[in-house]
Amino acid sequence: MLPKAGQGRNYRDFDLSDLLGKLGEYVWAQFLRLRGHELLEGPRGGHFPDYDLKACWRGQPYTYEVKTDWHSKETGNIPIELGETPNG
Repeated sequence: MLPKAGQGRNYRDFDLSDLLGKLGEYVWAQFLRLRGHELLEGPRGGHFPDYDLKACWRGQPYTYEVKTDWHSKETGNIPIELGETPNG
């Protein structure tokens, strides 16, 4: 049920590109898993990525770690700005 006028979230703030960007991140995560990357646990207890549409609407940055077993055993941080589209 949608909120009445003046109550709750303003649904005009929703941007479809936010949702499509998050879908792309999810597909990329699955690709990394298939390639042998181990995705570490996220800050809120979930595994990559911790999808939160409210955080996406707010444009909050989110970082996660990728641990690889090939070429090097280093762990790197990859920053992701939620709501960012592939074209910038």
